[in-house]
Amino acid sequence: MERYAFPTLGNKRADLVGREVVLRILSPMWSSKPEAARKLGLQIRSTPRWARGHGYVEMNAAGETIRSVLPPQLSVRLHHRTIPYAEVGGALSAVDESAATKAVKLRFRFLAPSAARGGEARLATWQEIDFEAQERRIPGERTKTGQPHVVPLSDAAFAVLSDAAEIRESGSDLIFPGTKHGRPLTDSAPSKLLRSRWRRGASLSG
Repeated sequence: MERYAFPTLGNKRADLVGREVVLRILSPMWSSKPEAARKLGLQIRSTPRWARGHGYVEMNAAGETIRSVLPPQLSVRLHHRTIPYAEVGGALSAVDESAATKAVKLRFRFLAPSAARGGEARLATWQEIDFEAQERRIPGERTKTGQPHVVPLSDAAFAVLSDAAEIRESGSDLIFPGTKHGRPLTDSAPSKLLRSRWRRGASLSG
């Protein structure tokens, strides 16, 4: 925050932190430092959100900027490494062309635009999705840090959710259901799919 945001934000009031300001901070690092940019975006977004909740501003301009103006960051995190940007398309195509269930394919596609870890996506529920705020709220018991985590969702992520709604099971809140009713996908399903269809040794983290 000090290094990337403070030089631009300075002592600006929350109502003066608009999309142009946030873009000026995040755009230079959005593709070159994607993980740092996402974390910084969430930090910047928290202040206008607090100000909106207390009636100081009417909308969270920082949140809207992060969700809809900046381009999607296409990357899928693997165990110990990340699929390079240039190879994401090949990995996705390999998954789509496989005989895997629709839930497995959709879970894999959900990882990149939602920046989710494998385990976080596997156990994702509809209750965690805030369609109005365009966010996913992951409870602390399912995050690596043990703390609740709020993730802004892009149009690409919502496209996956729209497809997932077609396979929603009655009586189950799971977004990506397993082959047994009411049970999630297995931990290894997407990793096995990657190894068999795309690259030996690849596995999803989480």
